Amino acid sequence: MNFYGQDILLDKNLRPLVAANGELYLTSGNYAVVQDVILRLRTVLGNLFYDKEFGSELFSFLKSENIYEIKKQMKSEVLKTIRKDIRIDQASVVCIIKSSDNETVELEASFSIIDDSNVYNLVINIGQNDINVFVRDL
Repeated sequence: MNFYGQDILLDKNLRPLVAANGELYLTSGNYAVVQDVILRLRTVLGNLFYDKEFGSELFSFLKSENIYEIKKQMKSEVLKTIRKDIRIDQASVVCIIKSSDNETVELEASFSIIDDSNVYNLVINIGQNDINVFVRDL
């Protein structure tokens, strides 16, 4: 069994990447783990019908009157969400608030995967209407 798993490779808009012949590209290994972390952060907790524990509560912060006041709660939610993945080295998970104003918060999160010395860095932008997560240097 592959500990890291395998999945359909998604683009930055979470759409499947399709080859010219119509076949789907796949991701595996540590890239599958990173993609899963991004999906977990960008999925509303409880919305995945076959796994009600998958997702995050980041969407509950959208449309807040003053995002600046709740930025520490956002940071805590990012840390908690990333640590839910059993393939992540729990001690390696870090999140900092990079910038914020009344309408947006930018966080940077980093983590390592068990048995992998690489550090993976994510940028998480939370605005009043959407959440964007991307890999800073993969």
